[in-house]
Amino acid sequence: DLSNDSTTFINCLGGLKAYGTKECLLLQIRVPGEALGTINPYKATEFVEYEKIFQSQKEILEKQGYKVETRILTGFLANEINRIAIEEDYSAIAAGAEKNCLSVDAFFSALASELIYIAQKPILLIRPDGCEVGNHVLFPTDFSENADVAFSYIVEMAAGKAKKITLFHVQDKSRISPHLEDRLE
Repeated sequence: DLSNDSTTFINCLGGLKAYGTKECLLLQIRVPGEALGTINPYKATEFVEYEKIFQSQKEILEKQGYKVETRILTGFLANEINRIAIEEDYSAIAAGAEKNCLSVDAFFSALASELIYIAQKPILLIRPDGCEVGNHVLFPTDFSENADVAFSYIVEMAAGKAKKITLFHVQDKSRISPHLEDRLE
């Protein structure tokens, strides 16, 4: 999005250079009905301001040394991000995750939370208040094929600049106890 939090997130992405990231696609996705002029023709000045912020975000990434492509699309956010990542074979999706006590999910923004459920590419969630990429990486896994792909990134991060990595898996206690407890290890 084009909020201050989003710009803070973009400033954090420079840390990905240490892990070999060279280029990125910066997307702005407007929900259907929000495209220029379809809601209210008097909002055209707002879209000009959005374009300026979007351009500024691109410049931040370029100053960090990335080759940057930008696109403005209309669609449903997580679906469009996932579709593009698959069709154009992006290696990962980076998303800002902010703490928002008013949301149902108190740990991730709505978009980040939705991406976790549908993305078919590894997702790197970055909290703007924890801008040190690789300072402490949480790797939750369900042992799926997608988790295996994401784990290959964790291995690279471990060999690089990651200071701390926590591997995390949750088991349903009712499915484990008492007959499988000896197999947990």
